[in-house]
Amino acid sequence: MSFKKKIIIAVSTIIVIIIAMSSLLIYGNNNKPHATQNAVTKSHRASPEKKADSIILPSTASSSTSVVTGPNTADSKDENHSHVNAGWRLEKQKELSTFMQSWQSQMNQKFDGTYDNKTPDLYGVKFPEALTSGKYNNHIKFDNMNVTPTWSPDGSGDAPIKVVAAAAGNVGAQGTFNRALYLFVIQNNQPKVYVSRTTNGDDLIFTETQNDAIKNGFEQVANN
Repeated sequence: MSFKKKIIIAVSTIIVIIIAMSSLLIYGNNNKPHATQNAVTKSHRASPEKKADSIILPSTASSSTSVVTGPNTADSKDENHSHVNAGWRLEKQKELSTFMQSWQSQMNQKFDGTYDNKTPDLYGVKFPEALTSGKYNNHIKFDNMNVTPTWSPDGSGDAPIKVVAAAAGNVGAQGTFNRALYLFVIQNNQPKVYVSRTTNGDDLIFTETQNDAIKNGFEQVANN
C-alpha cells in the first residue's frame, strides 16, 4: 500500500471518530432536560394531593364532632325542662283572680271562681266536684268530642287535659237561664278556655270560647 493511501485511511478514521463522539455528546445533552422535566412534572402532580389531604382531614373531623354534639345537647335540654306543670302552677291562681275581677267588671257581670275559693255552679252542677267525684266520667264533651279532663289547680300531673280553674256566673238578667260556666284548661300544654251555657241530660257540653278577651287574658297568665 502506498504512503498516500495510508494517509487517506487515517484521516477518514479520525473524521469518523470525531463524528461519533459529537453524536454521543449531543444525544446525552438532549436526554438531561427530559429527565429534569419529568421530575418537575412529578413534583407538581404530587403537590395537589398533599393539599387535598390537609383540607379534607380537618373537615371530616369537624363534621364528626358536630354530629355527636348535636343530639347530646338536645337531650340535655329535654331533661332540664320538665313539662309536668305545663306552664301553670298554684301561685298563678291569684293572677287569674286579678284578671277575672278586671274582666267581669268590664263585662258588667259577676262570676264565682275556684281561684277565689268559691264553688261555681251551673244549674246545680258544681265544680270542681263534678270532675273529682267521677260522676261525669265519659259525659263531658269538648267541641263535640268525649274527653276525660282532670282537676289540677296546681297544673301537676301528666293528663293531656287539666282543668286548673272554673268560674260561673249570670251573663244576662238575674233569674233567667243565662248562666255560663268557664273552664280554664291546660290542654296538651296549651292554655284554652271552654264555656258551657247549659246541660244536656247526663252530658256536660263545652265549646272553646269565642270571647277573645278572656281567652287572651288566660293565655297571658299561663304563659308569663
